[in-house]
Amino acid sequence: MEFVRNKDFHKEFHKECILCKSKKIKNRYIVDTFTIVRCYDCSFQFVADKLSVEELKDFYENDPSEMDDLTYRDSDNIANLNNYYTRLSKLINKKAQLGKILDVGCNAGYFLDCMDGWERHGVELVNSQAAVAKEKYGDNIFNGAFENYKFSEQYFDVITLQDVLDHMSDPIDCLERCKLLLRPNGLIVVKVHNISCLFSKLSGSKFYAICPPVHLGYFNKKSLAVAFQRVSFKFDEYMFLPSFIYLKMVPYRMSKKNKNSVWYSLYQMLNNTRIGNFGFQKNLHDIITVFGYNEGDKFH
Repeated sequence: MEFVRNKDFHKEFHKECILCKSKKIKNRYIVDTFTIVRCYDCSFQFVADKLSVEELKDFYENDPSEMDDLTYRDSDNIANLNNYYTRLSKLINKKAQLGKILDVGCNAGYFLDCMDGWERHGVELVNSQAAVAKEKYGDNIFNGAFENYKFSEQYFDVITLQDVLDHMSDPIDCLERCKLLLRPNGLIVVKVHNISCLFSKLSGSKFYAICPPVHLGYFNKKSLAVAFQRVSFKFDEYMFLPSFIYLKMVPYRMSKKNKNSVWYSLYQMLNNTRIGNFGFQKNLHDIITVFGYNEGDKFH
């Protein structure tokens, strides 16, 4: 879906890094009229255009199915998502005792489905996805922006943000909200695309994850560590977990959902074919998962 600015809107830009506050930022790409910059202190890359909450809300609400991302809507692909979710659930169960878990950006509750024995909660912006999750978890699912989520402080033992932090216009504020909700020694898990992987370096501005204004921030191991340090989360470890993917999803990802692109045409050719539904395990280090704890004031 095309992002349309109000005709009276005048562009304003961030003059410092939204992650570490450094002023050492430099233009890197122009993608779909958005300026993407890189911070030379923390290596974070982000959309420099200042976007209001109202603009972003309009972008998502004009067509909630914009999150028309077939990664989450193609019924054949749900099993592929569950491959990653199952791996992650096993890791969480090793790192934390059964308790209360919050999945921010829970879509239809697929990850929560893998967390048997836990008191499961979720936050989901997209109405249609939240409705499905609510059918399973009732009032434990909040349909709305995380900024508007109200809950008891220090209630959760684990909070996960999977493919969420890169959507946030203020990732530090998002992590600070998590810190308030997470009990002392609670586990925080963040999964995002890795802007420093070889695939990204070779693709440049064409990297499938660079799709403003859907993704507003582009992380790597260093910038995630800086973000954790800013809010006093204690870093535990990072992992590049493999995922299972269908061949047809490769051109779909590369198309960035642009139905006029050659990549999307290739996806359509492969869709519903035996070749297109050929599945394989992928690990290009393009996805990074980071674990940390809500304890202490020092980062190590």
